[in-house]
Amino acid sequence: MFTLPDILYGKGGKPFLPFLYPHVSSESTKKSRLNFTQPCISIILQGEKRVLGDSKYDSFRAGDLIAFKPGNYLGYEVIESDQVYSSLMLFFDPKQIANRPVSWSGKFEVHRADDYLLHFGRSCELLWKQENSKKDETLHQIKFREFQHYVSSLPIDPFSFFYDVKTESHEHSFKDSVERCWNSSLSVEEIAFLCNMSLSSFKRTFERFYRESPGKWLKRKRLEHAAMLIKTYNKNPIDVYNETGYADYSSFSHSFKKQFGIGPKEYGGLV
Repeated sequence: MFTLPDILYGKGGKPFLPFLYPHVSSESTKKSRLNFTQPCISIILQGEKRVLGDSKYDSFRAGDLIAFKPGNYLGYEVIESDQVYSSLMLFFDPKQIANRPVSWSGKFEVHRADDYLLHFGRSCELLWKQENSKKDETLHQIKFREFQHYVSSLPIDPFSFFYDVKTESHEHSFKDSVERCWNSSLSVEEIAFLCNMSLSSFKRTFERFYRESPGKWLKRKRLEHAAMLIKTYNKNPIDVYNETGYADYSSFSHSFKKQFGIGPKEYGGLV
């Protein structure tokens, strides 16, 4: 798991906010667990970033500006041959923007960066190639204020996302997070991570709200979804099992028959 921005300060680096970090990578990454301890705005300059959204990975490309609320994310970078992935990440203390509590509804929001913001990102890349710039706290503050001042004049200010006045109960927020993820191949442990909870705490909370273990609930929901695809949309069971999180058709067929009394092919009238 990568804790951001903490790991970006470097060994012996002194933490400070706001903190701007031009990130460059030359290799595609595998699925990573990311923990944002502070709000972050990221401008993608080159390459592709995929972040788990509502049960699927949302894909972001050069020119996208993403506002991330503090929390846990699953994501990875995609790089085409002879290319790099690069982005500018801006971390800040929400109290530096407004004296209001951060909203926890929603996890990220996407805007399109204009030419000025893309130029701003690339200029920070060039500036931060000078070693002293990375540690110059005053320079970080100046560049962040430049960014803040510019986006305040845009039709949609990305900072407003962090102060949404909507409030949710703990139960509603928890169920919303769970039900965004069930229709995917995520494990119970990965869903717990996205809910910012330990596995044991997640299981206790889940059973309190759903009166069922998360493993049984997910299995039932995914098999019911598979049955609907087979019966209503005439999908071949061979093409469906992967959508339910099963690694092979044999185990899917066994579980399907155990739940519905007949195999998936019989259920779909293929036998």
